[in-house]
Amino acid sequence: MRFHLSHGSAITLSTGQTCAMRSADTYHHGLVFSEQPLCINQRLGLQLGATTSWAGAVRVGITSLDPVTLTTSEDGLPSEAHPTLMKREGFWMRVIPERLVASPRCRLVLNLTSLGQLQLFIDGHHKGSLLLGLPVRRRLWLLLDLYGNTDSATFVTTEDVPQEIIAQGNPALEAYELACSQGTQPVRRSRLMLVGQENAGKTSLMRALTGQWHNSKEGKTAGIDVSFSCSFSLGRNQASWKLTVKGEETARRERLEASVDLGVLGGAESLVEEQDQAVATNLALEVLLKLRHDPGLKPDFRDTPLVKDAGPRSSGSHSPSKDILLVASDDSSPSFTTTVATDIPASIARLAEEILHRKQEEDRQRACQVDRNTSQGGQKISDSTDKTGQTDAPRDKEKRSEKGMDMEKDCHKEDGETIVLSIWDFAGQAAYYTTHQVFLTSRAIYCIVFNLCDNLSKQWDDSQDKSQMGTLQYLDFWMRSIHAHAAENRRNDAANTVLSPPIFLVGTHRDELATDSESISKLVEEKRALLEEFLVGKPYAQHVVLPMVAVENDPLTGEDPELSHLREELQNVASKQSYIGEQIPTKWLRFEQDITSQADMGINFATYNQVSEMAANHNICKREEVSALLQFYHDLGMLVHYSSDTDRSTAVDLSSMVVLNPQWLIDMFTQIAAASPPKEKWGVLADKWTQLINQGVMDDSLLPSIWPDTPDDHRSFLLALMAQLDLLCPRLLPAGQSHRYPGHSWYIPMRFGPVKDKRKVYAQTSHDALFYIDFNNFLPEGLFHRLQARTILWSQEHGGRDLCLHQGLVRVFVDSDHDLTLEMCAPHLHRVKVLVMHVKDKEATSSKRNSPPNPESVAKVRNFLENSLCELRGQWIKRLAYKFCFPCFCKKLCEQHQVEGCTDHDCLHFLDLDECLTSQIVCCEHRRVKTESFKKWFPSPHSKELKEPVISPVLIEQSFGNIERHMPNLPSWLKGAAKLLNGASENQDWLALAKIMGYKQNRIDTLNEDLNPSLALLTDWIVSSGNTTMSVDVLLHYLKYLGCDDIADIILQAKEHDLERPQVFLSYQWDVQDQVAALRDHLEKAGFSCWMDIGQMGGGDQLSSKIDQGLRGCKLVVACITPKYTASHLCNRELWLADMLHKPILPVVMETVGWPPPGGMAVILSQLVHIDMKGIGGHGGTGIHADLQDKYAEIVQRVSLHTQPDLVPCVDATFLPPPPAPLSSSHVPSDSHRFSDRFSGYRTSMSSLSEVDFEGRPGQHHAQRSQFQTRQQRDASLDVMLSRYEDISSGGDGESRAGGRPGPHRGAQGPSVRHGRSMSSSNISNRGVPQANVKQCAICHIL
Repeated sequence: MRFHLSHGSAITLSTGQTCAMRSADTYHHGLVFSEQPLCINQRLGLQLGATTSWAGAVRVGITSLDPVTLTTSEDGLPSEAHPTLMKREGFWMRVIPERLVASPRCRLVLNLTSLGQLQLFIDGHHKGSLLLGLPVRRRLWLLLDLYGNTDSATFVTTEDVPQEIIAQGNPALEAYELACSQGTQPVRRSRLMLVGQENAGKTSLMRALTGQWHNSKEGKTAGIDVSFSCSFSLGRNQASWKLTVKGEETARRERLEASVDLGVLGGAESLVEEQDQAVATNLALEVLLKLRHDPGLKPDFRDTPLVKDAGPRSSGSHSPSKDILLVASDDSSPSFTTTVATDIPASIARLAEEILHRKQEEDRQRACQVDRNTSQGGQKISDSTDKTGQTDAPRDKEKRSEKGMDMEKDCHKEDGETIVLSIWDFAGQAAYYTTHQVFLTSRAIYCIVFNLCDNLSKQWDDSQDKSQMGTLQYLDFWMRSIHAHAAENRRNDAANTVLSPPIFLVGTHRDELATDSESISKLVEEKRALLEEFLVGKPYAQHVVLPMVAVENDPLTGEDPELSHLREELQNVASKQSYIGEQIPTKWLRFEQDITSQADMGINFATYNQVSEMAANHNICKREEVSALLQFYHDLGMLVHYSSDTDRSTAVDLSSMVVLNPQWLIDMFTQIAAASPPKEKWGVLADKWTQLINQGVMDDSLLPSIWPDTPDDHRSFLLALMAQLDLLCPRLLPAGQSHRYPGHSWYIPMRFGPVKDKRKVYAQTSHDALFYIDFNNFLPEGLFHRLQARTILWSQEHGGRDLCLHQGLVRVFVDSDHDLTLEMCAPHLHRVKVLVMHVKDKEATSSKRNSPPNPESVAKVRNFLENSLCELRGQWIKRLAYKFCFPCFCKKLCEQHQVEGCTDHDCLHFLDLDECLTSQIVCCEHRRVKTESFKKWFPSPHSKELKEPVISPVLIEQSFGNIERHMPNLPSWLKGAAKLLNGASENQDWLALAKIMGYKQNRIDTLNEDLNPSLALLTDWIVSSGNTTMSVDVLLHYLKYLGCDDIADIILQAKEHDLERPQVFLSYQWDVQDQVAALRDHLEKAGFSCWMDIGQMGGGDQLSSKIDQGLRGCKLVVACITPKYTASHLCNRELWLADMLHKPILPVVMETVGWPPPGGMAVILSQLVHIDMKGIGGHGGTGIHADLQDKYAEIVQRVSLHTQPDLVPCVDATFLPPPPAPLSSSHVPSDSHRFSDRFSGYRTSMSSLSEVDFEGRPGQHHAQRSQFQTRQQRDASLDVMLSRYEDISSGGDGESRAGGRPGPHRGAQGPSVRHGRSMSSSNISNRGVPQANVKQCAICHIL
């Protein structure tokens, strides 16, 4: 926002009209306006400047009049808003008490609500509704009167709205703003997260920071301990740190309860008195200044003549007023007068006269004191003399005590700027790392604690577990975890280079480094230097607060000075966090207090309805506000609640439950991660405990032992929540085996046992599809556990049951012919090995498997893994970086082992998978690598053909030796290929290509005369060989034969770009790939080209760019709705992009789901009519197959409303050629139907029926038989069709087509019956689908 160019005469605008400053020699003429009208719920921030020369403060108001009209009017802008503008229509204004804005850099925030209220916030404190009843349907401008001691105002950004509210979107923001209109409080709190290795001293550090005594027998922390919190006051030293006790929380609650809606700011009577006092003081000061400059004048307070105001105000009663004049004090010039103010209310004039007399008396007394001091030896003027001397007016605020003001400010600071830190003490055992990642947040300050006595240079042995990793590796692990899960740049400033949250490195056991202090200091400095060197170039370096702090938790004498330094640094960093001081609605804080009280009473769990009732007690009634409230506190970690759009569980509705106590949830997770059998082992459960410990499979019969005090409904919720967090997944039993295993069980990846013999899991062969997922130096074990859980669930949903599951290695079922192996490589490599194996003939453990996997299955696996990682990044790990890659086989010499093509995992180097699948050649560190061996694992994209004719027909002889100049319209890909060909080596240049293509020497000489012989050769070849796509295909063959793969890449890319964009975009989730593929087949048979990622991309192209290209180029989006589709982030993005592009959307329900589906899609889909593919067939129906055909026909009909077929339709019953008019109607339809019966279900490729034309007429013969025969040879499916024609023409069905008469079995039976339904020509013609007319060529003769 900026200030309007229309403003008072004493105002100067600067800084791009965002700063308005009033002249220092006056207290009025300071009216300013906003440049633009205000918006509803717009928050405007203003920073005010203050002086001490006058009295009074800023007036804030609203006007419905355009500021331009005010300055162009006859009266112009008045000197003050009060009382002139306050009495005019279209102005609403209030005076701000000076005591509220007396600080030098006071900050105001104004919020115009939809209820017509102007809410006022001063320095983060809500002061109530400044104005009420504003006409929000009219355009309203902000009006400020920089009056008295307020001499400037600057627009500033308002950052006090929580980022979690902004991230929820406009509905949550509107609910927040509405709640703020009833009062807010600034909240200053954060978390202090203590993480580190086991026995590093985290708990002892927490006790030392909070002033507790050291306990040398401190036990180990289990899970996370959040039972402690501390507080400190800003502006004080570190001694103010103290534990937060319940009595202080009770006092805070009482203050919160006492805070009520202030309504209209303050009392009207007190404000009027204060305003009158300020006006009178300023008038007296102005008169006094003039008298000091001209002692020959005297003040004259006289009544205002009644005739002076002849406007509307003269009607009715008129309050008495006075004019203030300055006249000559002697009779020499009685006519000389100076006007100070006119039409001043008599009460204010009398008050101004009293103040003037009092100040004149003070001046006389001060002058007498100066004379006495001078006569006594020329002493200096007393310090009590006004600092402004003879030029500035003394302050008059009834001798207000400056000391009292300071005390008031100090009390306000102590009461309002206390920061509370909730301390989270993380256990150091490796078993808890997976659950720890769930609770990492950006609203925290992290202290990574380590033992200074440990060797920082110690490396991690991959054979050891995480608890034995080196100190530097451990620090790297935690800093990468914090960076990946919680990193944010909360300050929107280009100069800001610091990431949130901040991380402190704290070394403990300092005094154990050596015996003397000098050696200790030297060792500490060495470790600091080593850590700072280690941080160089790391992505998390901007989080770290340097230098490292070395402390001693149990010093022998007093408290360690370094602890005091650490407290000061923590206090300083905490006070600078952007979320400190956020405005939270008062009623939300009261709700928070109720939630905390319930948790303190041991109530850990509540239903959504119960929480809604608690919210209603605080006037939080609307569902939108309750949802925003719960999501906000969920993001803050103060409760746990998952909304319906993020709930992936189907057994339990997580949105109906709320966890009030996160500590209870942590304890429940901890018990699962560390559960062990009781000492008294029951024989009936011994095998269940063994199964959990060795295999990581938990039976529900163990739950009463693991969660002994938890009700059954709570257990169901906890299991569903852990499944939501991918900490476990349900175990599905084989079909028909439920009677043998009556209970339920779950896979828990964090508890899988180690693999003893990898050869019993799988045997890798050269025929297996192998690729890797590289995680850019950060692959926490918890992430692989989550990926394991999702993979196991995905496999079971596709029919997998007996899975091979181990710690860091799983082999699962993909389909009846394929298995998938996921293996976590050595921890320091940070990558996952993916192996897809064909196991139809031999087991996965057999090294004699010699059949490659199906490319569609490999693409299916890759797509699942990419979707899963994308969802994990969106939900949990914000900065997760990964890429799919192939191991390079370039035979590069290994420097470590001096072996070419070394297969050791540490020596492998990789090629980007997407780049390999989209290019003929890629470059690695060693040489150029051909990609055919990689592409075989993934489906080939649909054939892409250039438009014919490929180029404009030309003759080389007409180019006059410069084809590039005389034929400028040649395609760019042709010129690019010619450029590379000109610079090729001797055996790969244009001459070699011409010879291998059969050019005679005289023709080569002709081409050589051109300035660009390569371009002449390529052009001549394409034109002379038919100017068809076949010409380009043969050219590609010769280029590949010569090894010119880079030139072939250019042509292939041109073919891809030249392909017309598909008409229909199929948006789906991979769980229904087969059904969507069947739908695509029917649409393509109907002539509508389809975009489907498995067909168009083969899992290899850049996903995001291709999706964007497909969506932008399509005419219609078919959304294949399933429960997983609605929960998929990628599918949600596709649908939102389609809606933003205004693409028509056709919802097709593939699996049972409520309508509209829950989540963000409901906004788009709720108003659309969907087609339900479920519930077809059944008793009394026409059969599942027939009903399914009806659904497909309905989809085709709906698609045809938005686009026209762009492909040649297949010969199918749905698209019969219209019967020729001269023939008998009783014969031709039967022939047509008989033909459709014979061809029903036959799917040809699109190119094989390219002779069928929508615009063709029956009886018309094709003129280009040679071209048709060429295409016939290229498409094997046409041979199948011709063989079927031979069967028909040989009379196999008892009918002679030569005579056109019905056969003995069809005679007079009328229309044929297909799949139990009558297929008359009238039924077919009424389907609303364009009919295909067929030309009389070879295909026409068959028809």
